[in-house]
Amino acid sequence: MEMQDNNPNRNQNGYNNNHNNYNSGGSNQPYPYNYPPPARLQGNSFSTAAMILGIISIPSTAFLPIYLPFILGSLAILFALLSKGRALKLSGNALVGTICGAIGMGVNAALFGIYAFAFLALFSEPDLMRNTAQTYDDMIEQMYGVPTEDIFGESMEDMIEDIFRFSE
Repeated sequence: MEMQDNNPNRNQNGYNNNHNNYNSGGSNQPYPYNYPPPARLQGNSFSTAAMILGIISIPSTAFLPIYLPFILGSLAILFALLSKGRALKLSGNALVGTICGAIGMGVNAALFGIYAFAFLALFSEPDLMRNTAQTYDDMIEQMYGVPTEDIFGESMEDMIEDIFRFSE
């Protein structure tokens, strides 16, 4: 049966006005009453993406530090804000994503500070560098029974002296 434009049982939206029977009048309308199809919630996918990225940003500080946690954490916060739309509050998933993203970026910043401090402390103390190189030379000789000079051509202590030109 074809649908007719002048069907008296249809309203202006094309829905059936006859509430007695489902599909009364032989129409192919899936909804028997004047109800529109259910709508998707706005921002739901953004809040889910924010939560997933925020949660992933925390363990990424251990495996791929410096760049990835900052990227994932900032994307999590951005997606959480985009999911908000015109609403006054963030949804639960968006809030979790924001908190986890901020924690991931904070932990990453703290680890970066520790790495930078250790790097600067190591290279600001020439005696520490020499002692580390001497310990490395001793470990190689104990493990392999051959001095580092035979393996690399010179000892690690001499390499460190050449690279950094420490004065005594």
